Amino acid sequence: IAFLPYLSPCSSDSKSLQNILELQATFARAISQSLDAPDIAEATTIEHDRRIPFGFCAFSHCFTNGFGPRQDPKSDYEVVISIFIKKLLIGETPTIYVDGNQTRDFVYVKNIVEASMRACKAEHGFGEPINIASGKETSVNYLFATIAKIMKKQVKPQYAPVRGGEMSRAVEDIAKPGKILGYKCKFDLKTGIKDTSEWFKKKSN
Repeated sequence: IAFLPYLSPCSSDSKSLQNILELQATFARAISQSLDAPDIAEATTIEHDRRIPFGFCAFSHCFTNGFGPRQDPKSDYEVVISIFIKKLLIGETPTIYVDGNQTRDFVYVKNIVEASMRACKAEHGFGEPINIASGKETSVNYLFATIAKIMKKQVKPQYAPVRGGEMSRAVEDIAKPGKILGYKCKFDLKTGIKDTSEWFKKKSN
């Protein structure tokens, strides 16, 4: 089983969707070539044809705001959790954009691993785009307060004006991975924050 990256178009128009599907097809060809396997790009078309030719099985997983130990807070793909933890460890004041009431769906890396392992044993649903998330909506203010409490830091964040492209709410429906993979979010946000903050603390010592 191969995992094709799930890429979200910035708009719903047909041109943006076509560009995304062409990128997915490129990834599919690259996987085929690396495995010396037949071309599987046929699996992704503008009509969302889910056929997987030659018996080659693939899932398209979207990991929403994944976080955990070993995450690089300087990466272009960092999640705010690692940024908050790092700043609290070095005594800096974290910044929250807007009012902090915007929400996101954060998923701990152990859940991502669980879903991926289940996909390796799956017997159906191939070619389907699947969101791997917690299924729970968490505000940035609550997130920061939780991190500060777990790390035993009495620090108030500073607030900054809105950034471009900032969504007010974001939460994923995990019914689909539950049906196809039997996936459930076993590790909650607090467990993930505790493990992640402890890892960063050990690394800083």
